[in-house]
Amino acid sequence: ARRIQQHLLPALPDGLAGVDVACRYQAAEQASGDTYDFVRLSGGRLAVMIGDVTGHGVGAALLTHAVQAALRSYLELIDDADVIVTRLNQRLVAGVETGNFMSLLLGIVDPAQRTLQYVNAGHPGLILVQRDGVRVLEKTGMVLGVVGDQVYEASPLIELQQGDLLFLHTDGVDEAMSSEREVFGVPRLRNLLASLRERSADAACAGVEEAIRGHVGSDEVEDDTTMIVVKLT
Repeated sequence: ARRIQQHLLPALPDGLAGVDVACRYQAAEQASGDTYDFVRLSGGRLAVMIGDVTGHGVGAALLTHAVQAALRSYLELIDDADVIVTRLNQRLVAGVETGNFMSLLLGIVDPAQRTLQYVNAGHPGLILVQRDGVRVLEKTGMVLGVVGDQVYEASPLIELQQGDLLFLHTDGVDEAMSSEREVFGVPRLRNLLASLRERSADAACAGVEEAIRGHVGSDEVEDDTTMIVVKLT
């Protein structure tokens, strides 16, 4: 299961002007309920998705890849992130047994215009690291797979600047626990990312990875852990 899932995970986008992208992914069990994807759009834009299905193991992994496949199909036909996430929710409500749900964050980055727009369906907030500070961008709706007629809204366009860093993650990052059962926490994560702003996307990912390893005290994780860094170059 782990080998098949690793094969299905998307490659990092390369040769995309204006952005530097890196990712880290670690399953807690044989297969993961975390998912992510990168899809090139017209005009040099990049769609970045990260999601987290309830539970771990093969069942959760199957659902993540069904969502990933549906998302790619929708992005070929639809340009609006809010419409795409609304349709994904309808699909999950219709096809997933009651009690299972998924958080999802879909961001559209336009390196040429230096803008970001996103839909956050109950997922940990996207962290925007800029020269003048760090902020956690708010959710725009509830998790997917619960309410069939839920309509999701996209954020306003957010202006970006050269050197800005976007950090997307699943809750396995900020909820990583030490041996004393202390969570890593969002405040610590924000401070860490502020110190990593000048680094490349891959170096920033490595910095967070190292800090979490030091906090936990080992390479083992209790929850699936995924992080993505997108840096405006």
